[in-house]
Amino acid sequence: MSKVVKIGKVSWDSGDIKSNLNDFMKLYEKRPIINNGGGMGTPHCFATYFLMKSLNKPFIVESGIWKGQSTWLIENTCPSAKLLCIDPNLNQITYISKKATYTTTDWGKLNIKNPEETLCFFDDHQNAVERIKGAVKRGFKHLIFEDNYPVGQGDCVSLKQTLDKNTDDTKFLREHIEIYYEFPPVFKQEKTRWGDDWNDSNYPTTEPIFQDLKGNEKYREFYDDALGYTWIAYVKLR
Repeated sequence: MSKVVKIGKVSWDSGDIKSNLNDFMKLYEKRPIINNGGGMGTPHCFATYFLMKSLNKPFIVESGIWKGQSTWLIENTCPSAKLLCIDPNLNQITYISKKATYTTTDWGKLNIKNPEETLCFFDDHQNAVERIKGAVKRGFKHLIFEDNYPVGQGDCVSLKQTLDKNTDDTKFLREHIEIYYEFPPVFKQEKTRWGDDWNDSNYPTTEPIFQDLKGNEKYREFYDDALGYTWIAYVKLR
């Protein structure tokens, strides 16, 4: 039976996460793109907000822009950070940040100074294990993976899938990862985004921030967007 993989320990807990919800919601109400279909919904936007605010790195690389909602979120969460945004198709962007530098060059080919003080955010549907191997080789320490699909799902190799197995790649990850942390969903619905039961036998998941919707109507948007949750994870490398 699969189970939630946890490696190392982060400096925050569920209480810290809950205490940031209202501030996030005030910011999120100002988002430039209301219909962000194909991009991040409320659960992952909140995870990104919390993780970036907690890590507070001076340089952030965003790989995978889509319409630009996440760029807006990053620049407003970490206003003093420098931001480099990567996407093979810059023509689809509807929100362009004046603070960011844009490029179509893949993350793996970029020469980035001070990798240890850089936070890399991957929402690009690429092989996450290969991203980790590249990060180890080049000295990056802090990474967030948005497309962290469970076993049997998704369109790319994920860390969640690989850590659930026993392969050479699994061994490599465990040797080089100091912290692997899946951000909890705010809510869990009965069904997954793929239409089957969301049970921990098939989809091991950290306990949600709220167990049900009762008494939390103000967070209805999180509940409605719960199907967009894909086990977004923070990784710190040794």
